[in-house]
Amino acid sequence: MKNFRRIFAVSAMFFAAASLLSAQGLRESIQENPAYYCANHASYLFKDVVDTPAPEGYVPFYISHMARHGSRFDGGNSSVEKALKYLNVLDGAGMLTKEGKKLLELENLYYTLQKDNVGMLTSVGRYEHRTLGERMYKRFNEVFTNPERPNVDAVSTTVIRSITSMSSCTQALRSKSGKSDMPLHLSMRYGTDTDS
Repeated sequence: MKNFRRIFAVSAMFFAAASLLSAQGLRESIQENPAYYCANHASYLFKDVVDTPAPEGYVPFYISHMARHGSRFDGGNSSVEKALKYLNVLDGAGMLTKEGKKLLELENLYYTLQKDNVGMLTSVGRYEHRTLGERMYKRFNEVFTNPERPNVDAVSTTVIRSITSMSSCTQALRSKSGKSDMPLHLSMRYGTDTDS
């Protein structure tokens, strides 16, 4: 009975995946942008979006925005060091192809950037959160220019990459609001323990 359930579950997942691939063009989407499907290893993707208009008589008045930190360096150096070790052995033995030598060059460059920045936000991560703030301000301008609610209360965990992400987003909001007649009142804070 256990095997039947397992086979049934796997078959169901296979048919569900197959129907998604054919019905919704997932295969084409993956081929078009494979990095987008790399879970938390992918950068934010900023597509043009069109918001559904609010019903007549309604206007946006509040935003609750939650985001993960932006792109960051790896959480450790061991995988890069291991890859470099093997690539250098292969290179020393004359076994690397032209593409292999290019990979070794790129791994060395990445290691140079990564080694002192373990887990830290990258410049891409700061750009991502600035872009989030700019898009939010542009798309929901009514929220940020309402004189009755000029406050933005930003909260982060205590992790420095999250604090830096929050700061990048709020700096973008501040920059955008500085050009309007209604400046924002920004407050930023972070939790006092790792569970915050």
